[in-house]
Amino acid sequence: MSAFNRISIVLVFLLLTNRVWSQETKTFELKTGEKIMGTVVGTDEETGILTVETAYGLVTISPETLVVDSVAVLLKSGEILRGSLLHQNPERMIIQSKLGVLTLDRQNIERVDYENVSPNQPAVKQLGGASEKFSFANERQIDVFYDPTGNVLGQNVVYVSGLSWGVGATEKLQITSRWADYILGDFNFRPKVQIHKSGNVDLERSLAIGFDMHARWDSRRYKWHEYQMTAREITTPGVTTGRTKTVYYYDFAPVGTDIVLPNPIYYYTTGDIYNNDVVHVDPPRTRYYEVFAAYTLSKMRSEMKGHAAHTIGVSIGKSETAPDLMPRIYYAVGLDVRPNLIVNFEVFWDEYYQESWWDDEYGENRIVTTEPEKPFPLHFDLGFILATDDNFRVGLHYQPLWLAIYLKY
Repeated sequence: MSAFNRISIVLVFLLLTNRVWSQETKTFELKTGEKIMGTVVGTDEETGILTVETAYGLVTISPETLVVDSVAVLLKSGEILRGSLLHQNPERMIIQSKLGVLTLDRQNIERVDYENVSPNQPAVKQLGGASEKFSFANERQIDVFYDPTGNVLGQNVVYVSGLSWGVGATEKLQITSRWADYILGDFNFRPKVQIHKSGNVDLERSLAIGFDMHARWDSRRYKWHEYQMTAREITTPGVTTGRTKTVYYYDFAPVGTDIVLPNPIYYYTTGDIYNNDVVHVDPPRTRYYEVFAAYTLSKMRSEMKGHAAHTIGVSIGKSETAPDLMPRIYYAVGLDVRPNLIVNFEVFWDEYYQESWWDDEYGENRIVTTEPEKPFPLHFDLGFILATDDNFRVGLHYQPLWLAIYLKY
């Protein structure tokens, strides 16, 4: 008996036992590209031909004209099943596999891929193809740009990027590190533990906590500095009018920077400030600690076209060069738009983060006659991650460093 005949018989059986079709309106996708919406009102037991009531009358649909999706299903137990998708609803999925007709509880499903790959290719792998359907892009992100998610690397998975590396030590523990900082003698590592994971392929929740430690940290956090001083008006160098005004010094400088204003008296004329020298003493490399927590909710999008992963998180950093506790609160979303493409958006509140363009407005040696306005500490990031295959990924985003490239094994 051919595979088609077996599937037709199974479809008829499911129809007759009312396991697939109810009196609800269904969408039937045909191999010709047509889509028909209607309710099944009858079946032919010998041929499997369906009689469907539509808005424009009764139509008959032969089983061989229907699109039957080929899927690879990864169960939470680690088992992988392949077959033709006969039906699915919020509770279960029914597939025709070489083992027979299998009814799978969606609570036990880790991942589903809609495939157009040959049988000798690895299961649970899809990087494109003609099918529009997919359940996951080809990775769960462990970070959205620079901030952690509730996900961790799979056990024994290794990645190497342009700045860092990481390994999945266990199913719940990953360890990452910035190898680029080794050149400066900064031994560092960032373990992350997934303390909770629940749900299924439709709705998944995960919570992770961790910390980051640097032995010789090169400050990448910035602090707003603002000072008020008195300046005397002059007409020519050395001649004052007796009038004074308040002037201001301001900038963003790396946390721990010692700012020295060497001149006790400042002078101004027609808005210009004289002898406005300022000395920045760079902070020494020192130990840095950070703790973080991240919660990710991943939900299936409509028509099973990928997931939308929402992450909220918080981190608190502390450098030994300064007393400041440096909090950061963020929300990020990763949207599967193609099997190999994830679009990311993030918004974060961080008073110790400096935008790349702020140097033009908040650079060093700025003594002005008008009171400066501290920039609002709400920041945004937008970009994407593109997988060229199962191992190589490249990303672009708004915040620096703008380009991300890494290999995953």
